[in-house]
Amino acid sequence: MRSILVAIRAQWMGFLALVLTTTAITAAAPKVLNLGVNNTAPATTTLVNQGNGAALNLKVKAGQPPLAVNSNKVVPKLNASLLGGKAASAFAAAGASYTKTQSDAKYALTDAGYTKAQSDAKYLAAGAAYTKAQSDAKYLATGAAYTKSEADAKYPRVLTEIDFSGAASGGLSTTVINDVVVNVPAGNVFYVLAQALTGEGGLSLQLNGAAPFGNHPWAVHYASPTAVTIKLTLNDAGVDPTAAGTLVLFVLP
Repeated sequence: MRSILVAIRAQWMGFLALVLTTTAITAAAPKVLNLGVNNTAPATTTLVNQGNGAALNLKVKAGQPPLAVNSNKVVPKLNASLLGGKAASAFAAAGASYTKTQSDAKYALTDAGYTKAQSDAKYLAAGAAYTKAQSDAKYLATGAAYTKSEADAKYPRVLTEIDFSGAASGGLSTTVINDVVVNVPAGNVFYVLAQALTGEGGLSLQLNGAAPFGNHPWAVHYASPTAVTIKLTLNDAGVDPTAAGTLVLFVLP
């Protein structure tokens, strides 16, 4: 009887050892990745390549994505050479360009301003014209002064000054020392003679061949603009006189 119990006990211990060994082997065996079907795992699956090269190489037909995901969460440290099919050179770095709001605040809209060439053609360069303040300080306002033609018609003015000099000799002779044509306007013209005469003789004035009427200074009225031939002659009374001076024409409207 005792030998039977020892044999049963040995059989039971052998069975228990077989069960424990099988369980350990089953628990240590890795799961396989089945192709073409869905695979699930109760935790994160890590793929480690202890050699050279990438840990995962996915190849697909042309036009097919090599990887599909069901989340839009950011993948840390993911580095890709293309974004939306475009290389990095197709994008500006952050801060390297203006936003639309920044551009609108800094620059004029298209056609809202002149180009440099258009501005140069349309406006004077800085400093090439007077400012309003400079003009007001330098010039009279419109209507605050007479134009030249208005002033000429309103006030007396010097029309011209004729310088002359000459001498007469030979006794009782007459010498022309000036002969000039002057265009005078309509109105009253005064002929004023300032002279220095030496010796015996006299200086006479002719206007268009005739002596002016009256005493010096002579006043002549012209009804319309007239070309006047002015002639100055020096009369010798026998002592060779000389004369020099200026004939001034004043116009009085």
